[in-house]
Amino acid sequence: MLNWLKKQFSSASQEETTPAIDTRPTESEQSEQAAELKIQGDAFLKQGKPFEAQQCYEQALAIAPKDASLHNQLGDLYYERRDLKGAESHYRQAVHLQPDFVSALLNLGLTLDESGQFLEAESFYRQIISIKPDEVLAHYNLSVTLASQGRTEDAIASCRQALSIRPKFSQAYFQLASLLGMQGDANNAEEALRQAIECDPQFVQAHWTLANFLQQQNRIPEAIQKYREVLELAPQFDQARDSLLAILFSTQQYSEAESIYRKLCLSTPEDAGIQNNLGVTLKAQDKLADAEICFKLAIQLRPDFVEAYSNLGATQLQKNQLQEAVISYQKAIDYKPASLEFYPVLARILRQLTRIEEARNLLLHAIKLDGNFAHAHFELGLLYEEQGELSKAETEFRKTIELMPAHSVAHGYYGVLLMNQERYQEAEASLRRCIQEQPNEAAAHDNLGMVFYLQNKYSEAIPHFKKALELNPVLENAWNNLGSTYVRMEQWSDAETNYCKSLHINPDSPLTHINLARIYLNQKKFSKAEASFKAALKDKPDGFGDAYTILGTILQYTGRHMEAIACFRNAIAKDPGFMEAHSHLLFQLGLGNADSPEEYRTEVLAYQSKLAADSTPYTTWKVSPQINRRLRIGVVSADMGNHPVGYFLENVTKEFDLQKIELVAFSNKTRNDNVNARLRQYFSSWHSIENISDPVAAEMIHEQGIDILIDLAGHTAENRLPVFAWKPAPVQCSWLGYFGTTGVPGMDYVLADHISVPEQHEEYFSEKIWYLPETRLCFTPPAIQPSLEVAANPLPALLNNYITFACFQSTGKLTDFTLALWAQVMQSLPEARLRLQCRELENAEIRLHTQERLRQFGIAPERTELHGPSSREAYLAAHKQVDMILDTFPYAGGTTTCEALWMGIPTLTLTGTTMASRQGASLLTYAGLSDWIAKDKNEFVRLAISHSSDLNKLSQLRSTLRNQVLASPLFDATRFAHNLQDALIGIWSEFAKKL
Repeated sequence: MLNWLKKQFSSASQEETTPAIDTRPTESEQSEQAAELKIQGDAFLKQGKPFEAQQCYEQALAIAPKDASLHNQLGDLYYERRDLKGAESHYRQAVHLQPDFVSALLNLGLTLDESGQFLEAESFYRQIISIKPDEVLAHYNLSVTLASQGRTEDAIASCRQALSIRPKFSQAYFQLASLLGMQGDANNAEEALRQAIECDPQFVQAHWTLANFLQQQNRIPEAIQKYREVLELAPQFDQARDSLLAILFSTQQYSEAESIYRKLCLSTPEDAGIQNNLGVTLKAQDKLADAEICFKLAIQLRPDFVEAYSNLGATQLQKNQLQEAVISYQKAIDYKPASLEFYPVLARILRQLTRIEEARNLLLHAIKLDGNFAHAHFELGLLYEEQGELSKAETEFRKTIELMPAHSVAHGYYGVLLMNQERYQEAEASLRRCIQEQPNEAAAHDNLGMVFYLQNKYSEAIPHFKKALELNPVLENAWNNLGSTYVRMEQWSDAETNYCKSLHINPDSPLTHINLARIYLNQKKFSKAEASFKAALKDKPDGFGDAYTILGTILQYTGRHMEAIACFRNAIAKDPGFMEAHSHLLFQLGLGNADSPEEYRTEVLAYQSKLAADSTPYTTWKVSPQINRRLRIGVVSADMGNHPVGYFLENVTKEFDLQKIELVAFSNKTRNDNVNARLRQYFSSWHSIENISDPVAAEMIHEQGIDILIDLAGHTAENRLPVFAWKPAPVQCSWLGYFGTTGVPGMDYVLADHISVPEQHEEYFSEKIWYLPETRLCFTPPAIQPSLEVAANPLPALLNNYITFACFQSTGKLTDFTLALWAQVMQSLPEARLRLQCRELENAEIRLHTQERLRQFGIAPERTELHGPSSREAYLAAHKQVDMILDTFPYAGGTTTCEALWMGIPTLTLTGTTMASRQGASLLTYAGLSDWIAKDKNEFVRLAISHSSDLNKLSQLRSTLRNQVLASPLFDATRFAHNLQDALIGIWSEFAKKL
């Protein structure tokens, strides 16, 4: 800016200060001749003939060598030709001949200034000021020279002095603005620029500088308007136009940018660059067809226009014209092989087209051209990850980060890769680095939340999901993940709210509908659950085995057992690797398939085959073969808490001889209830395997050096049976929580008793049966409350004059067979009543459905009472209104039978051929109630009538039954623990002998 001003004002100062031709008389005719030559030179100069003018001046100077004005004129000619040395020589001669020649002094100062001789230039300007203090250009030029020396304060003072002499001096205001800007005084600099424009509204450079200033101040609308004004004053000012276009692009004002480019295209139709830029503008507005035409025209005008090929490829990619995009990007590479930025883009498109080898080779070629090309390494990492080559993917992501430590996306992808490998600490570090580089990257916060979620650190996960949603409120995954976190925390309302917000973003999301269905299922809102299931499969009826599993569970709860089985089979057909569906099917077959062990065994073999194919069992273990030593017993369960499994387990664990048995827990569900707290004290260590993959969970167990690993779940909910297929312990057993064979390869034993599994039924098990000498179960009595004492509670039938039958089991166990059998009993005892109570009956739909099923089997609604869940104390107290329990078939009661026995209420059971159907018989046998076990349907009805007919005997049993069962193996924890402990030692001895 300063040089431009100095050049502009050198001629102006000359016009204002050049003295008239020296007309002093000469001594000879030579003087007249010199004057004539000078006049001719001036004439040539006016005609725009500087060389002819120079010849005249030089001839005149030869005649009159002491003519200072001639030297000054020649200096101007040399200056105009940018011959600064020639100009300086003549200006010096002029000043030498006439020391007070102000115009020559100004010109000499300007020339020295432009030659970088600032100090000498300064001295000449000061000489002028001493001669003529009000010479405004001297003050102005001095300001310029001082600024060039970095003496800003002095420069400002000189500039202000110039303005005091000439207040309307626009160039001085412009210079002052520059100086104030250098000092960071933005406000006064802006004011000086506006003063310059006020003095000279046509001052283009001032308008341009003010526009730039406004843009730097982020005053975008003002800057845009000022650029427009610049272009009105100077339509060909390319730099101003480019700045305006850039700011229009940055503010997405594409329409105006398009208008500018279209005008340029009309004025310069052969300019390929302008055609390309118009295409970019159109593409930004999603006018893809027009943009494509522009890029193709640009290429037609310039066949080697690499940028146009790239833009054309990007447009075709946006139009999903992948094959065409490949051709365009390949052309860009062909014309400019060294332009490495095109390689990753083309490789990504090739990946989309599943042309994997081409993509791989392209990226490897790019890396060969430049081994430090981070983007090629990153794309190669994505390719390897997509192909399941995780080790290679990790190598490439690491290389990317090594080359470009601030590559936030690489940190993000690497973090997810580590998370999927359950390397959570490394994943957390990588994702935190991603966020450090890009704090507003919502997906990174979402993924970091998942790292904590997968470690069961829910309170730490929630803030990251919320941060992701704060940054991107339409991030569907984050709403889903937040909902799933609340599910884990059993905050059902919050979970439902977040899933619904996810659906608001994507109403057709199958995953979200499935998640909602799970919540509704947990809350027993079966109609809503079924509706969500159907919505999940609306557009893809052949997918999502998970959804079919949910529907099967709904059908199971509503007693539609055969339909449930069909759903679980459908789920397996859709996704054979979905092991949860296999477990649901096996559970359902045991629950309601008419006591058919053969069909169950067929499905077990299919499950066994799938597990065997998906696992690599350990063959060595960190254990000692010594027999007489303390054994490390691992226990795997999601139910070690306020759950039926916990009720059975607690009474036993506290009676183990911990000198012989060391218990190690592997919990698949976080529980913080009072039962869990009591159980923990009997375990030497407690490990969570929740959300940990089967191989990693198996490795964790293997590292603990477990001698015998016990599963407490079987095919019930939240089981970890696939972990056992990895054989993390040398001996593995199934006990307590399940009623049949698991079918798991590597599961060695099922712990049972002779009643639940007679020897002739061993063929139905893939495991060996290890028989306990008495019952396979031992129940923990509830903490006795005075209100639960039964001695003062007479038999209700004595007061009611009718028998009250009851069942406290899940509606899922109410098979058609069961209801038909009960109906026979109720028909035989027309005054009897039936009370049903369970969690599912809290739901109005289930109550109505159950009532209707009972009616269909001939049990009138007025003879039944249906109750939902209550506190455990209230639930136990409800037994005081009951005379007798009717068991279900083929899945007999377990916990409810034991609780009823403790409350003095006997259960009438029917025995079958499966372990599930013989569970009631086992419990009653060891409780000393063999006469309450029916061998067939007819005997069941007969026994119901018989026991109901002798109320005195039933009343006597009621008053003594608690003490009777407390003394039995079923409640004698010390006795049972001794038997179980001996069994575990015996199992280990057999194994150790084989080593």
